[in-house]
Amino acid sequence: MAFKKFHKVISDNFLTCDICHQKYNDPRLLPCYHTFCLTCLHQEVAASGTGRNITCPVCRQETPVPPGGLENLVRISFLSKRTMLDLLTKEGKDKMCGNCHSQVAQFYCQNCKHFFCENCRRQQHDAIKFLQGHTLIAVSELSKHVQDMKGVTLFCDKHEEERLKFYCTDDDVVVCRDCILTKHNKHNCVDIADIAETHKEDIESAFNNLSKNISLFENAESEISMQQKAAIDDVSKTVTDVKQQEADIIEEVQRISAQLKAEAKDHATTLVKSLEAEKDGVQLQKVSIHRTCEFAKQLVQHSSDTEVMMHAKHIQARMKELRKLKPTFPAVTQDSTSNEENIPVKCFVLVKRYKWLNTASLVNEFDSNIGYLWDISCSQSGTIYLVYNQPGKLTAISPAHKVIFQIDVASPRGVTVLSDDRLVVTCQDGCRVFSSSGEHVQTFGQGDMSYPQGVTVDNDGHILVCDRNNKCICVYDAVKYHLIKKITVPMCKAPRYIAVLPCRDTIVASAFDEHCVYGVTPKGDVVFQCGTLGESGSGDRYLRFPWGVCTDSVGHIFIADQYNNRVVVLTSDGQLLRYVMGRQQDSVPLCVTIDTKGQLVVGDIGGKVKTFRYVTTS
Repeated sequence: MAFKKFHKVISDNFLTCDICHQKYNDPRLLPCYHTFCLTCLHQEVAASGTGRNITCPVCRQETPVPPGGLENLVRISFLSKRTMLDLLTKEGKDKMCGNCHSQVAQFYCQNCKHFFCENCRRQQHDAIKFLQGHTLIAVSELSKHVQDMKGVTLFCDKHEEERLKFYCTDDDVVVCRDCILTKHNKHNCVDIADIAETHKEDIESAFNNLSKNISLFENAESEISMQQKAAIDDVSKTVTDVKQQEADIIEEVQRISAQLKAEAKDHATTLVKSLEAEKDGVQLQKVSIHRTCEFAKQLVQHSSDTEVMMHAKHIQARMKELRKLKPTFPAVTQDSTSNEENIPVKCFVLVKRYKWLNTASLVNEFDSNIGYLWDISCSQSGTIYLVYNQPGKLTAISPAHKVIFQIDVASPRGVTVLSDDRLVVTCQDGCRVFSSSGEHVQTFGQGDMSYPQGVTVDNDGHILVCDRNNKCICVYDAVKYHLIKKITVPMCKAPRYIAVLPCRDTIVASAFDEHCVYGVTPKGDVVFQCGTLGESGSGDRYLRFPWGVCTDSVGHIFIADQYNNRVVVLTSDGQLLRYVMGRQQDSVPLCVTIDTKGQLVVGDIGGKVKTFRYVTTS
């Protein structure tokens, strides 16, 4: 989305800096062949905060700052010549004085980059002492001056009095006579004039071929725009369909119907955002190709032979690289939100009316006194299952807080209960399945995952396992434990724990290191984000190392906001609802689950387990 804002203000004028949107002032070339003012590049590097890398504002390619600083980037002198020539071409001979705006300009100041009439030059410009050293050129001589500049040969950086008249084919550099006598004395050096014309033809042929790609990206951009419009139009139809069905449903189910409408809007919003991201990528590639083609065109048409040879091989290599780019046309998405059939009755479950307690009420607690608690889960019979990473233990606790069994497991990380009270425990050698009595039944997932951690069950009874290192969620059949698919979650640096919202497919994933919790569709699209990416804090917009997550039957999302010493509650669409408990009730909450009575069970970092009632129901 950030690129879209930038793309809107990109100037079609090749002689304008895409950062300041002014004529170039000391233009410098990045390795991606995009050009910016030296001052603008300094500001960009300073804003990045590192001072070590430059990120191109056009194509986002990152480049290290050259040794010695940004001043050692290649200066593009022919752009300065083109700027002056452009002034003459666009403004004509009757350019008015930029000071009084009433008289025809007779002089142009190269330093001020300003036109003056005779009177303003004498009384205004020349009267200021520190401007007296500026170079003034008569407007009548400007055209000749610019043409003369094109043929000027540049001087060598190492031998300041020697001009760059030769090209070393061994090192691919332009050199002076003294360079040949010293560093390049045994190399094949030829006169620039003898070789530049051939390379001009090669460059021209390359950018002619590359420029044909621009139309492909324009077509892709148009296709994405049409799909965006179709997705937005679909929202209105979906809402209308849902409202028609809503009229035939009892009052309590009308609230569920409103939720379905919200889901339809969420779907459309997600699709539009996804297409927007694709469109940004297409636009970025198109602009990169366009800019490179324009650079090559200007290089051939307006630069000296010396400058041609300074860029000949590199620009051709860059254009060859860009020639391989092809736009990805998005697949036409089907209308997945329409409701041509009746809404399934199973979606309309009667929900008890509830009222939030001002302060969560402690129902009971016990101290396991075992070690570092990582995850917690409850069965339909009321048994609480705990996994401790250090030492590696799986423990079953009865509703009366008695130990049913305790077994050793190699580095356990997550636990969940299947519908028949089987347990799935993630550990270092995959996922282990246990019976309700603690008997090891099977191990699965070896080779599918690098670091399995959080585990849960979705609305279809499938087992979902969070692979922390590979940034994905693996979905398994709960009968034969076959891998069904992988859901990528690239927005998470290292996803930890997951939960699934009831009666909808949203997966909730905690990103411990980024201080965020995400809502993700089965396709990996993000539908909400809680927390500020990469920033921890205690305010409403922040989390601090979130760990466990769970959901209740109504669709509330609970987050163990570990180092803020609180449990955060979100609505089903990811909006902050309240804090259900804080420091006075639990020290460092690490894992959360909901028991069969609809109560919140919280395990803290020290191994204490507390059960809270957070609502009253009727």
